[in-house]
This record gives sequence, structure tokens and C-alpha cells, in this order.
Amino acid sequence: MTGRILLVGLVVAAASVPLLAGDYFRYIAMLWMVYAISAIGLQIPLGLASVYSFGQGAFMLIGAYATGLGVIHGVPVILALLAGVVLAAMIGVVLALPSLRLSAFALAIVTLGAASVLFHGVKAFQITGGPQGLFLPHVPFVELAAGR
Repeated sequence: MTGRILLVGLVVAAASVPLLAGDYFRYIAMLWMVYAISAIGLQIPLGLASVYSFGQGAFMLIGAYATGLGVIHGVPVILALLAGVVLAAMIGVVLALPSLRLSAFALAIVTLGAASVLFHGVKAFQITGGPQGLFLPHVPFVELAAGR
């Protein structure tokens, strides 16, 4: 019972951060949440399968750029986020299928290579902003939550 109360308290505290905090603290809290999601994503390959995967950042890159490009082109934020997740998952499946029978070391090399290719590929194209990256319009949290 105490664990559930603690979990509910943490969820309420996390949900109230954007409403009560200043801009800088809100920025830090959002970065912390992104990095927490990234760390949780390492649980599957490293914690459950005991293999190293260095390609996780590449899938974050795919999702972030897909979301950013959608927002720039007028897609609602929630739909752009969904498109980023779906695109990252599809590319992940395409990269995972040939890697199913690799040993742990070979998988680490393949994922590192895929991350490097995607990182340098994004920098090479003008649609992604080249080496400077994308400049996104300001999307306040209220608009994000409302799906506008």
C-alpha cells in the first residue's frame, strides 16, 4: 500500500512540474525525463538479454527529427510525436531483423555502426538542418498537452 501511495505521489509531482516551475527548472525537468526514458530503454537489451546496444541514441535521433519535422510542417504535436515513435520503431525492426543471430560483440558493433551512419546521415541533409540541426517553433506545454 505504501508503494502505491508513493507512486501516485511521484506521478502527481511530475505532472505538476510544468505548471508550477519556472522556465529553467521546467527545461531541466524535461531533459531529465528524456534521459530517464533513454535509460529505461537500456533495460531491455542490457538488463534482460545481457547484450550491449549502442544504437539507442540513433532511435532517439530518428524520433526527435521526425517529431521536429512534423511540427515545422504544421502537424499537430501529438500526431508528430506518434509519427516519431512509429518511424523509430519501424527503422528499429528493419535493423533488428538482420541482427537476430549475431553474438553480443557483433551486435554491439552493428548498433554502434548504425548509430554512426544515422548521425552523420542527418548532418548531411539540408531537410534536417544540416550540422546546425532544426530550429523549432516554440511549443508551450499547454499546447502539447492539449494536442494542438
